[in-house]
Amino acid sequence: MAGAVAPALVRVAFSSAISAALTACGFVSVPANLTDFWGHTLALTARVNLAAPDVNCDGRVNILDVQAVARRFAAQAGNPLYDPQFDLDGDDRIGALDVMLVASRWQPGGGGNP
Repeated sequence: MAGAVAPALVRVAFSSAISAALTACGFVSVPANLTDFWGHTLALTARVNLAAPDVNCDGRVNILDVQAVARRFAAQAGNPLYDPQFDLDGDDRIGALDVMLVASRWQPGGGGNP
């Protein structure tokens, strides 16, 4: 098609200062606006898990967190088992790295988060 312009690939990065003093389990939304060459603006939001890898929000990383992530192993965005709370590396699928991330922070004996 003559004169057609191929769509440009755009990478958007979000950044925000989240206080290390926050101890609540949950998510914070980080807003951003993306403006293209023609001045069209698109509002975007990134969801950040404050408690990763304490995925069950009980104040400590233990076997229950490891099991919760492992139970969703191989789930991808769009799958009913997929939940971004358990996608610790944010790649839209729950894989071995997610399980390893939570397991590496597990403190046997019920210790709290470091």
